[in-house]
Amino acid sequence: MRRLLLVCLTALIVTSAALRARADDAPLFPVVNDKRWGYIDRHGHPVIAPRFDHALSFREGLGLVRVNGRCGYVDASGALVIAPAHAQAWPFAEGLAAVRDDNRRCGYIDRSGRCVVPATYDDADEFSEGLARVTRYGRHGFIDKTGRVVIRPEFDFAGPFREGRATVSVARKAGYIDRTGRIVIPAQLESARSFSEGVAAVRKGGLYGFLTPAGTWAIEPRFEAAQDFSEGLAAVAQGGRWGFINPSGQMTVAPRFDQVEGGFRDGLVAVRVGDLWGYADHRGTLVIAPAYTSAQPFFAGLGQVRDVDRLGWVDTKGKVIWPPSR
Repeated sequence: MRRLLLVCLTALIVTSAALRARADDAPLFPVVNDKRWGYIDRHGHPVIAPRFDHALSFREGLGLVRVNGRCGYVDASGALVIAPAHAQAWPFAEGLAAVRDDNRRCGYIDRSGRCVVPATYDDADEFSEGLARVTRYGRHGFIDKTGRVVIRPEFDFAGPFREGRATVSVARKAGYIDRTGRIVIPAQLESARSFSEGVAAVRKGGLYGFLTPAGTWAIEPRFEAAQDFSEGLAAVAQGGRWGFINPSGQMTVAPRFDQVEGGFRDGLVAVRVGDLWGYADHRGTLVIAPAYTSAQPFFAGLGQVRDVDRLGWVDTKGKVIWPPSR
């Protein structure tokens, strides 16, 4: 009997911990009501009452909010776990968040709010693959999570690391570096996007194609514009309209959309038809009819939509989880 009770108690503790972990990981979504911002869960249930000047979606268990012109962070209970003390701030990524002080200098804080990288940079980006882009005197480089300069600021521009490569610009030409700062694809491109699903969209000779990490062509340049691969498809433009190709470069959805925003998430992508935005699936079928003035990629099962200046959320079936409001 005692052993059975011990097993039951152990199971209860483990189950409770698992439930808490799931609750902590469950994302919350910002909503606005009467110009005050709060949060809902993915079912549209209010979780944190509207009381902030502004709010962004939760990342890594914390939501970025603005209170009286200052930025801080709340947890899922709505408690301000990092006081609004920063002139500007960004969402957490890989355990750290970039913040800007009143002198317009950027550094990084951890989840306790402790400064781990002093505010000595002109600009800073979120961490990705263990490194973050920082800017000093108009030049871009990378630091690690201790603040150590791994790649000294020497580039005209730099993007985040994705799949072991980062875009850089030298003398108005784009190329790629590896994590040591070595140029692995020469800066001979007109523009370059981050790697995604093994390839990167780049422009050369006025047209877009896709490169491999070795710098060889996976898909020769022939498109007017191109976006990253996501869920096995990439948006490309021909004749002023957008369609989708597969990794072989075959057009799987003929160009028919006026614009595409971001990539596929949760099986859907934001598309514009005429003046209005909706969502299409992998076959190009409009699953959510164009009815909004803007739409963002899905995040954790919900898509953010706007009706002029009113913000709302829809699920993957098109059900309105939170009506556009302000």
